[in-house]
Amino acid sequence: MVEEKKGRVEKKVEKKEDLKEIIAEKDKRIRELEDYSKRLRAEYENYQKRVALEKRKIIESSNELLLFKILNVVDSFELALDSIKTNKIRNVEDLRKGIEMIYKQLLSILKEEGVRKMSTVGNKFNPFEHEAVDKIESDEHEEWTILSEMQPGYKLHNNVLRPAKVVVSVKPAVAEEKNKSGESN
Repeated sequence: MVEEKKGRVEKKVEKKEDLKEIIAEKDKRIRELEDYSKRLRAEYENYQKRVALEKRKIIESSNELLLFKILNVVDSFELALDSIKTNKIRNVEDLRKGIEMIYKQLLSILKEEGVRKMSTVGNKFNPFEHEAVDKIESDEHEEWTILSEMQPGYKLHNNVLRPAKVVVSVKPAVAEEKNKSGESN
């Protein structure tokens, strides 16, 4: 019986040693995973910083190209102003033609960059593309039809760069009152 007890004690000791060894291995693995996690987090933060820096550089270089193109328009304006100062422009028609040329030059740059003017008059009002600055009561037009444009809107590719300021049609107030009183009967 003593031998039996001794055998059980030895097994318990072996199990304790095995457990200690397993725990030590698990602790080591946990520390390795924690270190890996810290390194991974640091690498990700560095990656985010690198991407942000690259993005800023791309934006700056694209702005640089656009500004370079716009400088040509500035040069054209300076030539036109110099011509006015030195009386090289003989009449208003010459001045108008010069301004039109500069205007077309600027529109060409905008088009190259993906900017386009939105078509508005006759279309339905869209609050994501238009800003209603006035309304006109009308039976002749469907409600919320754009009647006129106060300021053009522009898109850069498919994104609204500036909403168009427009005048829209609404139902006449008298017609609305008749509809309301007719509905209540």
